[in-house]
Amino acid sequence: MRSRARLTPLALLAATALGLVGCGSDSSKATRDVGKATAVAVTPEPVGGVEERAADSSTETIPRAGHVWTTDADGPTETEIALRPRTPLTAEGVIRQLDDDPPVICFGPVAEAYPPECDGPLILGVDWEEMPNEHQAQNVRWGEARVVGTYDGQAFTLNRPPMPPTFPVEPDGGIGLDPYAQLCADPYVDGGVAWDGASEEAQAAHREAARLLEAESGYVSSYVSQGESVLNVLVVPGTDLVALRSELRGVWSGGLCLQSRSAPPRDAVYSAMDALGRASLPEIFSWSAAPEGGLNVNVLLADDDTVNAVHQVVSAYVDPGGVHINGALVPFDVRD
Repeated sequence: MRSRARLTPLALLAATALGLVGCGSDSSKATRDVGKATAVAVTPEPVGGVEERAADSSTETIPRAGHVWTTDADGPTETEIALRPRTPLTAEGVIRQLDDDPPVICFGPVAEAYPPECDGPLILGVDWEEMPNEHQAQNVRWGEARVVGTYDGQAFTLNRPPMPPTFPVEPDGGIGLDPYAQLCADPYVDGGVAWDGASEEAQAAHREAARLLEAESGYVSSYVSQGESVLNVLVVPGTDLVALRSELRGVWSGGLCLQSRSAPPRDAVYSAMDALGRASLPEIFSWSAAPEGGLNVNVLLADDDTVNAVHQVVSAYVDPGGVHINGALVPFDVRD
């Protein structure tokens, strides 16, 4: 069945074509699905180092350094950044208020409901008169926004009015995402036809391809592009691409791209995801099999403690290079 949760871009959402998405600490919420995949948003992954304290001797912990991850068709890359005490942080999300309860900001999955359903940390300093994309329905008020402020581990405090988000939004709080990059120049080099990916025939073919790929020991990831008419498949090096193409052509008549990539096989990623579900780490709000290969883990703030805890849980299944830890909160550039 299809998951009813959507991941916001700030959390690196990746709804893989043949993948799993886990939400919160309940592994039973993970579902296998066929759909469009998306590129990974820019997010920090702090590295080791001594924690810095604020000058007023507060116990607030702020990471000293980190990494910014970006992803394209060739896989993830990283750039080192530095964080300073009391660094302003920014993120994009859905601010939601139920009745007279304090508003929260949702950085993780937003249920496809009207009004939208989601949860997150408290957000202080909200003035609905200044909210872009503000909506009201029933007893809920919400708006999609880019925010700037500070986070103390419990609540996010605004230090300026919310700004319009940079990601496309829908009235129910959902998002619009572009397909992930196609893996080959000519997906019809061995035949096939461009078909309507939403047709019953194409959906049935998706399911058959999923079953076939799940049985392939070298399977890494897959997703669709070009209106769901092209199936893109990643496998580990050494996989017999000719034999796999022949098998897939028995069930899939659309465009087809196959590529080998050094990445954890999907079985190992599934095991890591199951381990995260059992661990119930409170800092994590979702995880998924990355469309480019490996494991995406979405957290509120990717500080050293959180990063180390994630690696400790999944290290038996996926090497650190195959784990992409994405923080919703990132340093704010005053030039923005």
